[in-house]
Amino acid sequence: IALPQYQKAVWKSRFSTVKALVRSITDAEEVYYMANNTYTNEIENLDISLPPFKQSTVSGLSKRYAFDWGHCALNNGTLYDGVNCVIYQNGEPMIGYNRKYVHAPAMVGAYCIAYTLNENALATKICQQDTGKNTLPSNGEQTYRMWQY
Repeated sequence: IALPQYQKAVWKSRFSTVKALVRSITDAEEVYYMANNTYTNEIENLDISLPPFKQSTVSGLSKRYAFDWGHCALNNGTLYDGVNCVIYQNGEPMIGYNRKYVHAPAMVGAYCIAYTLNENALATKICQQDTGKNTLPSNGEQTYRMWQY
């Protein structure tokens, strides 16, 4: 009984850390936007200190930064402008937090993402508890569920 509760506490702590990181990056992006009238997908352009990342890769208008625990992506110039960080478990995405920029063209807000369709999975339970929404959002043809705050 104690092990599942311990695991849940560990993952909730990791998720809280990632949420704080996303908020910091997004806030720094808003400051950058006010000064330059555009967002950047280069963390190096932001006035922020981050944990060291292992590598960065570019995919279209997004830049992904890999960390030991997962990755963060800065999306600029797309419909989904914002910051998305994902925590991995055994090399696979488990849970993520996504926050859109204030001046983004659509979907402004914050989202908890469980990379599973299993309604009893730990990521699902964390997203439900964190957002205060116990219902399961429809997922269409996706392989994840997303709750808006």
